[in-house]
Amino acid sequence: MRFASILRPSLRIHRAAAWVVVVAGLAGGAPAEARAAPLEYQLKAGFLYNFAKFIEWPAPAFEKAQTPYRICVLGPDPFGEDLDVAVGEATLQGRRLVVQRLSDVKDAGGCHILFVSKADPRKLPALFQALANAPTLTVGEDEEFTRAGGCLRFFKLNNNIRFEINVQATERAHLKVSAKLLNLARVVGRIPGKN
Repeated sequence: MRFASILRPSLRIHRAAAWVVVVAGLAGGAPAEARAAPLEYQLKAGFLYNFAKFIEWPAPAFEKAQTPYRICVLGPDPFGEDLDVAVGEATLQGRRLVVQRLSDVKDAGGCHILFVSKADPRKLPALFQALANAPTLTVGEDEEFTRAGGCLRFFKLNNNIRFEINVQATERAHLKVSAKLLNLARVVGRIPGKN
């Protein structure tokens, strides 16, 4: 039975299941090799949904009081419907969360979370330059992603999905990352307020 069909019956089940997915991922979850590839992206979809709860965006990141949080996927979409299911009809601080798929970084203006799919490592510097100091949490999977200037990268450790955060990149994007999220991440660079 697919993850999406399990979660559709009710929003309460959807939110609870999405949280379970994230907690399982944060706690280690099932070994990555025991999961099918689609389950990996179900977990990552849950992470993307929940990252919004642990990041504070600057006021200019929202044009109006009703401007939604935009979770965008740039390039080939590995999530299918799972990201839409994880987000569902959720709201955060009175704002809806919406999912958008993009084929060009020129369309990324206004994305609060931008998952960069299958990035060519040679093109990453140009991607981050195009985003300049935009208040966007950039998320990727490529080994060079955070070193090239991305904010957050998924990786596997001991057959589990983990993530690392580049604190300088989040500062450049004017994002405040919760200490709770930093405690769960492998931190790249210095943590603000620490030597």
